Amino acid sequence: MTYPMKLKEAGCQVGFIGKYGIGKNTEGVDDKFDYFWGTASQPRYENEDENGNYIHYTDLVDQHIDQFSDSTDIDNPFCLSVSFKAPHVQDGDPRQFIYNPTDNKNVGKVISDYVLNIDIAPTILSYAGIEVPKTMQGNNLLPLIEKGYEFTSCVEGLVELYKTTGNEQYFTAAKNIHAVLVKWERTPVGSVSFNDKYVGSAGIINTVSEICDAVYWNRLSYELFLLTGDEKYIEEIERTLYNSLLCAFNQEGTWRLRHLRMSHIHIPAHNHFLQNHQCCTNNLPRGLFQAGEVVLAKKGNNIFLTLFNEGEGEIMLPAGQTAHFKIEGDFLNNSKAIATLSIQKPERFTLKIRNPKWSNRLKVRFNKNLQTGESDRRWFNVGREWKNNDKIEIVFDMDVWWETFHPAWADSLFDDAEFYKREWAAMKFKNENNKKINSEYEHVKSLQVSDALPNTQAVTFFYGPLALSCDVRVTEGDISSAVQFTPAAGNTWDNSSEFNTWCILKNQN
Repeated sequence: MTYPMKLKEAGCQVGFIGKYGIGKNTEGVDDKFDYFWGTASQPRYENEDENGNYIHYTDLVDQHIDQFSDSTDIDNPFCLSVSFKAPHVQDGDPRQFIYNPTDNKNVGKVISDYVLNIDIAPTILSYAGIEVPKTMQGNNLLPLIEKGYEFTSCVEGLVELYKTTGNEQYFTAAKNIHAVLVKWERTPVGSVSFNDKYVGSAGIINTVSEICDAVYWNRLSYELFLLTGDEKYIEEIERTLYNSLLCAFNQEGTWRLRHLRMSHIHIPAHNHFLQNHQCCTNNLPRGLFQAGEVVLAKKGNNIFLTLFNEGEGEIMLPAGQTAHFKIEGDFLNNSKAIATLSIQKPERFTLKIRNPKWSNRLKVRFNKNLQTGESDRRWFNVGREWKNNDKIEIVFDMDVWWETFHPAWADSLFDDAEFYKREWAAMKFKNENNKKINSEYEHVKSLQVSDALPNTQAVTFFYGPLALSCDVRVTEGDISSAVQFTPAAGNTWDNSSEFNTWCILKNQN
């Protein structure tokens, strides 16, 4: 019984490439796979290609991976098992470790093994949703892979590998994984994961997300933006900043969120200053610092203005001088922002002003004159010689927009409903040592399954980058309903308020 054959029984395309370490030949095995290139026993590292040129065994494996990709329908489920020989010694050869002569930088590297090959089979079966046979050896590593910010950090590692080596495959993988996480794990309010686990969170109408996951998510999005200049990564950062990070603390800064809910009441956690440091609360300031970094960015001869909050900061221009930008105006209430530039001497560069998707159109006035700069789908580009005290007025055309939740998305969940029920049952405020402060938050309870996972169609409304919540206020026994902005509605720090980011549709026709 092998995991590839179990997967094939479930309708998955299966392939095997590399060292086939079972027996002395592969007779009767190759025809069981949709793609098979396996070498029995101990293959040699030094080989020749079809032209008689030297090729290392690892590079041969790499070539067959490409061939598998070209010959496989990658839009449907598939599993490719790749078995490298390296860094195994070459039996019978006094050199033992025979490395690729073009890869000198890795010679002598030592890697400590914490995972055994027998752990691969139960992990893959579990990931595919197939029951692991009780007789199968090894440990299921899926709980480690599911962890939210740890996995996001691994994707950041791919970005760093690309920046260090220039290998485009690392960069492509990081961008593809980010896109998958947007589709399956990111919620309308910009949070990612369900209780710090990547388990198909977008299919849960009422997620509970840890703030540290949102911080790491924005950091990854920022790195990808700096490398690509693609505004979609800024949109991810903006969504998360306004609707997850800014509602993750009270105005006094004494309490922050342990769990961000999509409805009812958030779950706070004390800052634990100099007591028991808690990663979510202590990660939050880093997320706010990151937001400041995002506003102004440089790529080549272009300066990007990406967010429109009031504030000021500095950035080095292409010629080397420092420019000071000051942004004024409440763009959410007044639909405009004014940026003032301060520089020592005139300099020519292109200012790229983001045209956010929540604005129907963008008007730009330069020193009170309507600017007719070049505009593409997401950037308004103004290339000119800039001078001290130049003013750029940015006018937005905002309207209410929405995103829809469909109950069928629950089919994307990676676990059965019992898993989420158990998680929800444990999600409530846990008391710390300060009894007086704790008494203010004892109303934060776990939710009933019908409230936590209602199986119904719903929408989330937005105005600009802000998700709107239906906030139910209780005043002296009278209940009044109002639609308010998150984080205003999201900061339910007392028992007089409950909110719901998803607006349930009673008439779904």
